[in-house]
Amino acid sequence: MPNEIYTDMLQPKGAEYRSSQIKPWSHYREPIDDTDGRLHGESRRWGDASPEVQSRVIDSLIESSREAGLTPRETAYVLAIARVESGFNPDAAAGTTSASGLGQFIDKTGKHYGLTNANRFDVDAQSDALVAHFVDNRNLARNRGQGEDYIYKYHHDGPTTDYGGLGLSRREIAPHLDQYEQFVNQRLAQTQGQSQAQAQPAPQQAAQMGAAVAAAGAA
Repeated sequence: MPNEIYTDMLQPKGAEYRSSQIKPWSHYREPIDDTDGRLHGESRRWGDASPEVQSRVIDSLIESSREAGLTPRETAYVLAIARVESGFNPDAAAGTTSASGLGQFIDKTGKHYGLTNANRFDVDAQSDALVAHFVDNRNLARNRGQGEDYIYKYHHDGPTTDYGGLGLSRREIAPHLDQYEQFVNQRLAQTQGQSQAQAQPAPQQAAQMGAAVAAAGAA
């Protein structure tokens, strides 16, 4: 919803990186584009975006998921990934790697999903990329006969390596899925209701249309 704040979904600002931790290939020190109208974070820190920005980021992720045909449960999973990776800050960046954005894609992965220096921190581009990456990891887990816990494992670890992603998935993703699925269902129902209301003519307009049809029939 254009102006709604999703209070229960908001994330607090995370810790800063120390200067000694920041690598030359990191995007952490890059200036943030705060052009009017652009959804942006307040810094590169996890969760450091206003309630308005976090809420609109969530809208963008839900819309990208809807366009990709994801179920509410899958959309909830996308939101859970964005929460754990960036705290819904579209300008978040790691200090120790090139990971950046909502899904914290390193440059190589981001490029595979259409993210470049030009759109790396664009909310809609990031949302589409995160959803596409989710679909690939979901399909990989299905093909291997694995459950949904493995989707985030592959996001975090990649398809062939192990950096503890399965444990993270069970601690940081799974506990949020039911709540987020309920949230997604509520948002989709509200959006559908508004769309139907906009499609229906106002009572006076409907009466005028009915009178016009009746007059045409009498003629």
